[in-house]
Amino acid sequence: FEGLLTLLKLGGPGLIQELKELLGELNPIPELMEKMDNWASDPGKFEMVVAALGIIGQISDESVVETVASHLRHVDYTIKTTAIKTLQNIGSPKCLKFLFPTLKLADEPAALLILDLIGSFEAPETILPLLRVMGRSEEAVKKKILSFLTSFPPDQLETVIEGNLNNAPPGLRRNALRLFEATG
Repeated sequence: FEGLLTLLKLGGPGLIQELKELLGELNPIPELMEKMDNWASDPGKFEMVVAALGIIGQISDESVVETVASHLRHVDYTIKTTAIKTLQNIGSPKCLKFLFPTLKLADEPAALLILDLIGSFEAPETILPLLRVMGRSEEAVKKKILSFLTSFPPDQLETVIEGNLNNAPPGLRRNALRLFEATG
């Protein structure tokens, strides 16, 4: 798998397209998914999980989002970050529902990568969940969330936030105030 992943990453456009077509015909996704489930708990096979995730990211569609997202909480940092990159390659907003729970528990470096993925969708439905997570203690995470939120049009922010502040906990209200201060 590692060799195939290297070819997919380093090959020219023609070779990459041929490999993707061949892999599409072979349909290795179900087999890769099954093997990844077995390998995920064996530290000696973590490299294989990383390679399989990389291949899946190169050739798959949104049907594998949930399975790939299950690796976001893996103990191995390389598997975690590869799962994030794989979801980024797939590019489906379906992954958003898996990213926010993981973001709450992620360490700072993983949280910043997850935030990059969330921000790539520029989806208004991310405003409120980002505002909730903004209360994290890491300053870099807070700054990145604030920069994403301030990139939305002010009227869109107001609509989402004002519609959800009535029964909101104090932490969410504090984060909303911080956002309004930042947006002027």
